[in-house]
Amino acid sequence: MTSPQLLPWDQWLDAAKENPQLAEVRLRLIAYARELATQPLLQRVYRLEDVGRVGRTWLDGRHRNGPPEVWETFALAMADCSMGGGLLEELPTIAAAARLTDDAGLRQRAVDQLREVATWSPLQRPGWTLFARDSKPFTDPKGDGNWLATGTGVIAIVQSLQILGKERVPADLWAQLAALLELEITSCLDDWETKRPWFYRFDNPFTNQWVLPTVGYLLASAFLGRETHRASYELGVKHLQRSLDAYGSEGSQVEGLGYATLTLTTLLHAARWLAVAGDDRLLSHPFLKNFPTWLVHHQQPGGFSINAFDQGGPPQFEIINGRRRSDISMLMGLCAQSGHRDARWATHCALTSAHGTFGSLVAKSALPPPEGYEPPRWAYYDATRRVNWRSSWDEATASGGWVRGCHPNDQHAHADHGHVNFIHRGRAILIEAGACVYHSPVGITHFWSAFGHNVLTLGELTPDTVDAATLKKNPRGFPKPTGEVPITVHRLDADGGQVMVEPGSSYQGALASWTRRVKWDVDQLEVDDEIVPAQPEFLNLRWHLGTREEPQVIGADRNWKISWPVAYLEIQASEPVEIRIERMSDHTLFGAKPDDQWRYPTHACVLVRTTTPVARAKVSLRAVGKV
Repeated sequence: MTSPQLLPWDQWLDAAKENPQLAEVRLRLIAYARELATQPLLQRVYRLEDVGRVGRTWLDGRHRNGPPEVWETFALAMADCSMGGGLLEELPTIAAAARLTDDAGLRQRAVDQLREVATWSPLQRPGWTLFARDSKPFTDPKGDGNWLATGTGVIAIVQSLQILGKERVPADLWAQLAALLELEITSCLDDWETKRPWFYRFDNPFTNQWVLPTVGYLLASAFLGRETHRASYELGVKHLQRSLDAYGSEGSQVEGLGYATLTLTTLLHAARWLAVAGDDRLLSHPFLKNFPTWLVHHQQPGGFSINAFDQGGPPQFEIINGRRRSDISMLMGLCAQSGHRDARWATHCALTSAHGTFGSLVAKSALPPPEGYEPPRWAYYDATRRVNWRSSWDEATASGGWVRGCHPNDQHAHADHGHVNFIHRGRAILIEAGACVYHSPVGITHFWSAFGHNVLTLGELTPDTVDAATLKKNPRGFPKPTGEVPITVHRLDADGGQVMVEPGSSYQGALASWTRRVKWDVDQLEVDDEIVPAQPEFLNLRWHLGTREEPQVIGADRNWKISWPVAYLEIQASEPVEIRIERMSDHTLFGAKPDDQWRYPTHACVLVRTTTPVARAKVSLRAVGKV
């Protein structure tokens, strides 16, 4: 998996500076860096009242969940986490522009930011676990240990120092930052010895929280010298290998696209750095040979993405339209630099050059794919229990869809077992609600629970009459977000697919069985549900529609038709059902932030509800896109 592009960042940038094919993205990077340089420095704050008001910090709304005596500790820790991400977004871009232009102003801005960062010790202050009602102040000053900012902060520091080189960084500052990195290594090793963080105590290498601190002390060790820091270096390699081994060889990441972007970007930074120095133990791992295909497969027609799991932020796949500045482009670029064909295809055929970060330069510098190459268009991923499919790679005319089960190793998953999505020729027909920020009071009730997905609930609870505390208890008739829900694939090919999901085991004994059969082609999708509750119950099936408009409802008893300008649904049931149109909170179609009252934009949702408690029911749905 080695590539001639795997040079140290300073040498790689010097080569990119002379590449005429990168002229446009270089100019955009430089323009963006100049824009960033007009902003105040990213600064650490030390008081609760300053978080969100000073230094471009962010205040996590969950800080008031716990008792008042931990509010400040939690808020400062989460501000560090956000600051680490911002630093990784901005500092390497400014440093790269400074090297590309020899601009003294940009170089000084990078140095000024590094001087500020040199005072951030530790890079991640403790307190990030203190958002529960029963949280208590720490007796150990190191609290819950190092966390996400450890990884993002170290990457930003060492990458920027390598880009700038010693000749552009004052010697005293270089020494200060080296001392900071030494302290980070020592602190992380102490976390491992004491099992201070929860992910070490519970031995959970799947989580991003295991990976990012590991990347931090591994890269710090590699930067300061592999031979002089061999113990921490080898432990870091071992721990990242454990994460990759846990993910498996098929390439699908158990936390979904949003957290995979965070986790694998940082891990690939480490893998690349090590490979440049001749150690390819991470970059050659089988998981990374297949991960880029899984990543590309999140791209659905019409600019949408497969937004299962906690995929926060705009739901569209960012490599289509650059809604975010750098996250997907850097990740895809790192994959492409390792030579993967599907990642190379994405950087040249799907990744816009309209944004200008260091990540976009990395992505656009990748070698092109073989002439005429396209990635595969369908797959079943067992490790994330998802079938995905699209009819072509033409965004405007392609149809696409995905079906979810549940794997016992799922993390950051929703109660979406059996969920079905369908896009007809670039227009969303069946969607899910999406994912919102964790401190939203409607997160559990309208997004993460079964209410936010095209699945089944039993009984009479509705998203607008139940509170989050009730749903947290996983009441009877609602699925748990974890479990074992297999998908059986009967057919998956260029013409469509046919699969079966059996989510009944997730419903805590409320269902004797639930079998969902799904069949689709380019123009329509059919779903046949056979549901047997453990005792007679009201059955509720929801179908979230890709429209804001109020659909027309025609029918009665067992036969219904729901129509709107781009599609219609036909519903047939073995028992009498009623149809209601709900307005459901949306973070899939529009990606908008909520207002001060936590109201999100809404889409139409069809509720199919039996008119009486039933002992068994068959319900069929046919979704047809209008040409």
